[in-house]
Amino acid sequence: MKRYCVLLAAIAPAAAFAQTDFGPLRYDYVAANLAVPELDEIGIEVDGSTAVTENLVVFGRYRDFEPDAGVEQQSMQIGVGYFWKIQPSLDLMASLSYADNDIDRRGLPLEKEEGLILGGHVRGWMTGRVELAGSVLLDNSKGSDTDTVVEFGLQYFRQANWSVGGRIRDDDDATTLFLGVRFYFGASRRPLVL
Repeated sequence: MKRYCVLLAAIAPAAAFAQTDFGPLRYDYVAANLAVPELDEIGIEVDGSTAVTENLVVFGRYRDFEPDAGVEQQSMQIGVGYFWKIQPSLDLMASLSYADNDIDRRGLPLEKEEGLILGGHVRGWMTGRVELAGSVLLDNSKGSDTDTVVEFGLQYFRQANWSVGGRIRDDDDATTLFLGVRFYFGASRRPLVL
């Protein structure tokens, strides 16, 4: 419960800024991130998203990192999301995705796990260059229990077609920091509104 309160406290200021119309949020992008679980090991994450209709988004993600010493995890996720514009610069999205995980614990047989991830997301412009995002996910793709995952992220737009940023992901296994860059294409390559 504490995680949810921290997430809401971090995202709540975005609602005040969301009254200002900084233009639509961008859903057509590819991204590359460094994954740093527990600020210990380094892995990679590659993901992308594209809007297929005015409110429907498809997305995919691949991760390869070590959440614990002696454990290597590769994860592939593909899904669909539906978003609602609730303020000029604030969107809510519900998502459903399929995840396939390979977990290699040194000295043990490879574990293959799969399942579904249900998500609720909020994204909003703080300024014409800064976007905040938060997510709560129910993930049953690892083990028999459903994990509750909380994410908080920020993107800073250096140019209209790319941004730098990161997010913090907290789940039952680890707290992971992701840092990287996003490149926008298609309708998402619009001028910045400052």
